Amino acid sequence: MAITELGGGGGGVTIVRDSITNADSPHAVALNTELFVDASGGAITVNFPAASTWTAGDTITVIVTDATTTTTLDGSASETISGATTQPLTTTCAVTIRCNGTALFIS
Repeated sequence: MAITELGGGGGGVTIVRDSITNADSPHAVALNTELFVDASGGAITVNFPAASTWTAGDTITVIVTDATTTTTLDGSASETISGATTQPLTTTCAVTIRCNGTALFIS
């Protein structure tokens, strides 16, 4: 896992860049993270923080760089992501997750 901080300086949100493989699964992702996911070695689950911990402007971006196996996005407890408790990603893609205060959604 490699972590790099981006931004800041101007008083804005600092974005953290992180990368994981199946060895890091399940992975609890932090707010304001760009998470690079390599699922070539096996399935990966990414666990999201509870909706109550998000503030306006927080995001999490998941970038699947290899989709040999499924990457599953998992809301906290029974919370949903775009209407479902889990969202499988089966292709290489980038999705940004936002929160409306009670649920997460893919934007």
